[in-house]
Amino acid sequence: MRPAGEWKKKAGRAAQMAANALARAVFPPRCLSCGRFFHPDPDPARETGPAENGRFDAARFFAQSAAECLCPECARGFSPARSPLCPACGAVFPTPAGDDHVCGECLARPKRFDMARACGIYSGPLKKAVHSFKYRGRTELARPFSRTLFLFFQSAWAGRPVDMIVPAPLHPKRLRERGFNQSFLLVKDWPLFMARGGFGNPAPDVSPFVIERRRKTSPQTGLSRKERRRNVKNAFFVTDASRARGRRVLLVDDVYTTGATLDECARALLKEGAAGVDALTLARAMPSV
Repeated sequence: MRPAGEWKKKAGRAAQMAANALARAVFPPRCLSCGRFFHPDPDPARETGPAENGRFDAARFFAQSAAECLCPECARGFSPARSPLCPACGAVFPTPAGDDHVCGECLARPKRFDMARACGIYSGPLKKAVHSFKYRGRTELARPFSRTLFLFFQSAWAGRPVDMIVPAPLHPKRLRERGFNQSFLLVKDWPLFMARGGFGNPAPDVSPFVIERRRKTSPQTGLSRKERRRNVKNAFFVTDASRARGRRVLLVDDVYTTGATLDECARALLKEGAAGVDALTLARAMPSV
């Protein structure tokens, strides 16, 4: 016979599952992308790592990971940033034909970082979800965003050294207004993920205070490429040069539009002796055509 305590635990879990199911039926959640009410899959399958051929299937994992926050249609609307793309800045070319090649922008004005990659295309449901996360304070999206981005990082940076992970900083005034730094939330749990996944020793540090934004800039939204560069020029400073010196840094931000913010952060890090800088974003805006 099983101990009475074990039966009580099973009964308690069953009661909790029934209560959760009833709550979802009576008060269904609202999709954080399209705003519609929906009924989540009660037990969505979970991906735990890279998919077929060793490549991480970001679209499939995101659909599963965001099942509690997004309706099935929006969760499946994640478009991965796939080749052909620019091997330097990661720009995704509009037509699927052809090989990777350096884009015109990087030929005309090379970036200071060595390589940038994005997990998905900044459009459709992903764009709406990022807006919900960033501007409406729906921080419950941080978990599926963070987990998806981390597994993409593991796949895209396999064999490429990274010593330190630095989220793009906000100016203190904007941080107080928003209440959180969305870039930090994307990497906050990465040390836990790395510990669970046997990432290697030593695993890169997650260091949110290595760079600070000392000059309050205007929002980049609506600015031209040239205006964006001018807006963030000399806005970032390394707080402790000894933290950056000789280390390979991965900058993380939510959206790559023109790369002006990440490029200026890379300038500050390289000025203080960083061995190299890469950039990773959750989403990548498609270039204007």
